[in-house]
Amino acid sequence: MKFLKYLLYIIIVVAIAAVSYYAYIFYIQAKDEPIDALYVMPENAAIVFYSADYNELKEQLNSNSELWSSIMKDQSLVHSLQSLDSLYIKIAAVFPQSIEPVKAYYSIHFVGYKKFKGLLSFSTMQEFNVTGLENQLSQFGVFRKRKFEGEEIYILDIDNSDSKYHIRYKHGVVSICNYGPLIEKIILEEEIDSELKKKNVARMLKISGKDASASIFINYQYMYRLIADFANEEDINIIKQLGSLSQFTVLDFNQSENHFSFNGFSFESDTIPSMLSTFRNYDATTVEIFDHIPAQTAFVYYQGANKLNDYLLEKSNGDFSVENKRSVKSYQADLMIDIRDYFYPWIKSELAYCILSSKTNKNNNESFALMNTYDSKEASQTLSKLNVIAHNFKNIEMDTIQYRTYNIHFIPLPYLLSNVFGKMFNSIQQNYYVLVDDYVVFANSPSILKKYIDNILIKRTLARRDGFDDFSDKINSQAHLMIYSNMHAYDNIFKSFLNAKIVSYLQSSSMNLNEFGDIVIQFIVQENGAFTSLNLNSTKWVEDEDEVSWQVALDNNFIKGPFIIKNHQTNKKDILVFDDHNLMYRINHLGKIVWAIPVAELPIGDVEVVDFYKNGKFQFVFNSAKHLYMFDVNGNKVEDYPIALSSDATASLSVMDYDLKKNYRIIIPQADGIIHNYQIDGQETYGWNMPSMPQLVNSPIQYFRLGTKDFLLLTDTAGNVVFSNRRGDARIEAKLAFTNNPKTSFYKLQSNLVTTDLMGRIIIIDKEGAVEKFLVRDFTRDHYFTLIDIDYDGQKDYLFYDLNTLYAYNQKRELLWSKSIEEYALSNFQFIENIIGDSCGVVAYNSVNQHYVFLNANGDFKEKDEYVASKNFRVYKATNAQSMRLITAKGRVISNYLLK
Repeated sequence: MKFLKYLLYIIIVVAIAAVSYYAYIFYIQAKDEPIDALYVMPENAAIVFYSADYNELKEQLNSNSELWSSIMKDQSLVHSLQSLDSLYIKIAAVFPQSIEPVKAYYSIHFVGYKKFKGLLSFSTMQEFNVTGLENQLSQFGVFRKRKFEGEEIYILDIDNSDSKYHIRYKHGVVSICNYGPLIEKIILEEEIDSELKKKNVARMLKISGKDASASIFINYQYMYRLIADFANEEDINIIKQLGSLSQFTVLDFNQSENHFSFNGFSFESDTIPSMLSTFRNYDATTVEIFDHIPAQTAFVYYQGANKLNDYLLEKSNGDFSVENKRSVKSYQADLMIDIRDYFYPWIKSELAYCILSSKTNKNNNESFALMNTYDSKEASQTLSKLNVIAHNFKNIEMDTIQYRTYNIHFIPLPYLLSNVFGKMFNSIQQNYYVLVDDYVVFANSPSILKKYIDNILIKRTLARRDGFDDFSDKINSQAHLMIYSNMHAYDNIFKSFLNAKIVSYLQSSSMNLNEFGDIVIQFIVQENGAFTSLNLNSTKWVEDEDEVSWQVALDNNFIKGPFIIKNHQTNKKDILVFDDHNLMYRINHLGKIVWAIPVAELPIGDVEVVDFYKNGKFQFVFNSAKHLYMFDVNGNKVEDYPIALSSDATASLSVMDYDLKKNYRIIIPQADGIIHNYQIDGQETYGWNMPSMPQLVNSPIQYFRLGTKDFLLLTDTAGNVVFSNRRGDARIEAKLAFTNNPKTSFYKLQSNLVTTDLMGRIIIIDKEGAVEKFLVRDFTRDHYFTLIDIDYDGQKDYLFYDLNTLYAYNQKRELLWSKSIEEYALSNFQFIENIIGDSCGVVAYNSVNQHYVFLNANGDFKEKDEYVASKNFRVYKATNAQSMRLITAKGRVISNYLLK
């Protein structure tokens, strides 16, 4: 028995010796065999760029990428890449031609506080003789050798250069940089022989695509320090959170003309859990938030999960920060509640922090947070309970702000969102909130929520923004974590996050970050890591309107206007107004006063736009009592203008372009009893027969085309009407006499003209002069009449307003509805071409309380006090948009609002 025992010992000892011997032999061989350069790279790399074929990648980028062209405008970067190219060519030349193509890595390493150094690494799958390396090095520089930990390091001075490089060669890997301690770190880490490092590198190489033109390896432990080096001090604490996002990410690179795409995987080490790992028990949710945030949103930090409420509770019980846990306990002590119970239960699947792009956005004051709900009613009731508790604790009265059809509330608990959801929400210090659809939205002020509501009502969302749909097709439809940025907002938003050194560098560079467009990074967490994608584009961003609303103050009180003029320089619609000191202002579509110039006289009536030179450049023309004026959009007088009139004008001009060939005629009624006709150069029109009317003409001449016939309608204050041709001669005689109500204009209805007489009868005249009269009810001489499609059925209806009552009739003369509005005195009815969010299609001014009244298809009224109201207003369609705008003038203030 003892013999067998000794024999077993001998066998074990021999086996161990044999294994040790062969392991030693294997080690000796292995350490001399070529390996991938990633294995010898120091672990303090923040980011590593890898290309299997560096020359092919360069050729691909230079020939087919708008984004790369934008990046290469930075001359400092161009110089660095040229130096890298030169170095690559020289090092590649060191390898014998029999060696397989070189794999190139460029890595950025953290080497001290706010200190980073670059390392260039080359590896092959074959070893070669060191003597050959030294011979090659001597051909393009002077080198010497030094010892460190028994290893040789080459120090190379390249000819005609101040650069000094430290080079180490081993295992078929050349490592080169201009910072000696980084080369020494390679040697020290190799001596440690970390199994964890080998395992992580092996995973990175396995994940990286074999067919990708390039790959990027990210080490979050050091990457956040690299980003923090560019940031302001106050933002560094938020950036530190990136250090715990994951441990490593591997992304493969692909590109098209205006799009860069990086796709890969993120994983954590076996010893340190990551922020992403907390999503592991929850499915990723479909990203729907782009349909619920304004088009001008510049930044989004997004969290999503199928049961986000459970995730938030788990997170708060686990890796919540010390500050957050302290805050939850503070609320429990002060308010006697668990503050989480008033948020987490009703949150469904999406939570986001957003920043709007605006030239007035300072210190992220125009930021907001939103979260969707399982039940908006439950969310409303729960937040209302919290609101009561908070107001009672603060001993202040509750107040609700009504805007459109929404109620804006306020919870008086500063920094509530950051205490409940984390540091990312720090900039939302106040807690105004509103429920819109199935989302609860928080912001610092009611004005931001009003802007949010305006955009959502008109569906001016990020998902519908020009160019975004193409970008969204390239990104994942699901995510656990997502960060989106629109770099077009660099000047307005992102510059404020950078420190002065970086801002100064970018300003001196020719690279324009505003050209980079949309950027989004997304993570979808799996059992052993997270699918990761990063996409960016260079699509141009053209907004229809840059601001939902704006206001601007004139130098003096407003007196004439507002008038809408088209600007050929911007293809936008500008505003023209006059003040009581005879200053004429042009205000652009953003609310900026472009110029203010003095004029001798103020206009009578309207301002018309013409193309004087027939070259696509616009001018505007108007008449005063004594002159005809024309200016270009720069405020310069045109040709021989102003033109003196024959006698004082009694009404506003009318500009006719009969054949749409820009052969304009300008027709003005004057005090000599004659209706004058001028050519665009100010000369009286030859062949015009100088028609006159029995009484004073104080309304503009109207023009209609019925079939192939032109009609100029000449009307006077006594109700006389002449249907004139282009020469001023009567074209037809009305076959049945009628007296036009001077307060009623003529309207075109199919191939007929429609107006009313003094009794309120509807008068229909066809192109042959046949007249039909019908009375729908008795109206006074002071009635108001217009022709409008009030019920949106595609057929125009008859709308009367008389004795504080509105009546709507269809073309069958059937009463649609009537509404008595005793408390209103309405005037200046204007049609809203596109129905706004609450289905209103007509707006009028109520002089009783100086508000605007909006009328819907059923005759229901909605009085709105959110607008600066005045009888001087216009509704117009914004250029390149389906939106309608309301512009008002009151006192010195011009206000412009987006209706749809």
